[in-house]
Amino acid sequence: MANVILSPQMNMPVPVVGTDPGPDWALNINACLSILDQHNHSAGQGVRINPSGMDINADLPFNNNNLTTARSIRFQPQLAVLSLPADLGCIYESGVDLYYNDGAGNVVRMTQGGNVAGAAGSITGLVSPASASYSSGSQTFIFQSNVNTPANIDGASFIFRNNVANSKGLTLQPPAAMGSDESLVLPSPVGVLSFLTLDTSGNISGSVSSVGGITNSMIADNTIVTPNKLAPATTTSASLVGVFSTGSTFNGNLAVPGMTLSITTNGRPIMVCISGGRVQYINNDSTSWGSISLQRDGGGGTVVATWKFGGADPTADIYYPTNFTFMDDPGAGTHTYSVLINNDGTSHVTNGCTIEDATITAFPL
Repeated sequence: MANVILSPQMNMPVPVVGTDPGPDWALNINACLSILDQHNHSAGQGVRINPSGMDINADLPFNNNNLTTARSIRFQPQLAVLSLPADLGCIYESGVDLYYNDGAGNVVRMTQGGNVAGAAGSITGLVSPASASYSSGSQTFIFQSNVNTPANIDGASFIFRNNVANSKGLTLQPPAAMGSDESLVLPSPVGVLSFLTLDTSGNISGSVSSVGGITNSMIADNTIVTPNKLAPATTTSASLVGVFSTGSTFNGNLAVPGMTLSITTNGRPIMVCISGGRVQYINNDSTSWGSISLQRDGGGGTVVATWKFGGADPTADIYYPTNFTFMDDPGAGTHTYSVLINNDGTSHVTNGCTIEDATITAFPL
């Protein structure tokens, strides 16, 4: 019998060199070749092929068979959803999410934001890359028209609530019976407290600072017709307590002590009143006279009003009530008003003029 060695993988009769005589040598060689021609690397049919021995460079058909005992399937992320004509009935990863292209070519997004995406068809017309999802971390519904691109929402009134249990709702709704589509565009935050304005295109702006209040430039001419709507004016006053006299013979204005005040206005007119108490004029001639004047902005300032009085009876002292009112328009700023007293300085005046217990008051109109 010929000397042969059976191969451990395929039981081939391999002849021993130098000992296996012919024609056994040739017969064994023929038998080995027949076995090699039929081998398929299955059990008993040659050494199994491992992954390092494979170079898959084209589609790998499974001939309508299943992939079994796979621990997992790891996809190579695609830069965009697959859209070739042959990309039907396939599962793949685009970006970081899982997609499925059905047999009709519809792209179905299966995951989004770490969650399972809503089932296709649950929202009419919701086809990837548009999506609707919910983030449990931020407790937020997310509507997108494309990847990382928000979508518009078309609805009726919207009810806003605080993100707490049993919160009351704030309803935001459009005007009734609108004639056409309109829009309101909210402004960006501004650095100072401001008035909001709305232009004809629906743009809301906070460009007008409210620090200075409503200014003249914001009010059209001849539009304020209800003065009672104006805010109450700030009033200031000063008083003469006691008696002040010019003396017997004097010609020139003397400032009355204690009857000087300052008031600040933003440009509105000022009403100035001298009231309370009385003025005494002592004379011995019906042609003599005395006066009280109102001076703006201190010594050498403008005399804005003068009330003059004279003696009708040369033998009697004459008393006048100090009830004088004058409206001044000095312009914006802080202004000082003083009360001046005077007589004609002639020999007709025996004891001059006196003023007692009077008050000067000023307030913006």
